[in-house]
Amino acid sequence: YLAARRLAFFFLGYLARELYLLGVAGARTTVIVTSDHGRAYDFRDHGFLHVGSERTWVLAFGASMKARGRVCDRADMTLADIAPTVREILGLPGDTGSDGSPIDEILERRPPAVSSR
Repeated sequence: YLAARRLAFFFLGYLARELYLLGVAGARTTVIVTSDHGRAYDFRDHGFLHVGSERTWVLAFGASMKARGRVCDRADMTLADIAPTVREILGLPGDTGSDGSPIDEILERRPPAVSSR
């Protein structure tokens, strides 16, 4: 699994470079990559019986995004947030049936303050 992940990240670096060389990375192209499911805290297991596997990761670059490194530690980011984020990037209306919400860190908005209640 880890070797496949390294290869995937190598490919994404290659893709980013090629998009830049083609001149489309800055203005017309956004790339969003995530996994098909999260991983438990042990990084081996997944599924509703394994704590933490409802969380996932996302890598996004392109369009008017600035390179900022790791910016998102939201514990509640899930795959349900990807579609609302893409809809907002494309200027499409939201989906009232979705449980997700746009990922502010990708959209370069300041995330809402977390309540301490």
